[in-house]
Amino acid sequence: MVKRMELDVRKTMVVHEDVRGTIVDVLNGLVVRHVSSLWTRGGSVRGNHYHLKKDQWLYMVQGEALALLRDTRTGAIREGRIVEGDVLHIPRLVTHAFRFPVDSHAIEMASEPFDPDDLIRDDIMSGKAT
Repeated sequence: MVKRMELDVRKTMVVHEDVRGTIVDVLNGLVVRHVSSLWTRGGSVRGNHYHLKKDQWLYMVQGEALALLRDTRTGAIREGRIVEGDVLHIPRLVTHAFRFPVDSHAIEMASEPFDPDDLIRDDIMSGKAT
């Protein structure tokens, strides 16, 4: 039997707010060696892969995504919805795929620089790939 668990999602935290605006902590205390901005059209699927060496964090700036994660070592599945302000942790060796029901913007941060040899395809979600 496959174990299903909730996503490891953190809410961002307002650390300062005044008449000029707001400062929000997205990540604190972690080493980030690669950052990407993902603009995704509604109805698209992204991911369907895992990484051998890097952990990732996906910060949902705008929109939402339905996330499906599967640990390649145990088969454990995590699934759920991430929305604006959420930060999802994706450990290495965990297949991840996202369906975006609406146009969305997310920031992906990683513990290691991008390396195409570290990306292993693993289709766990069907749909329009982007």
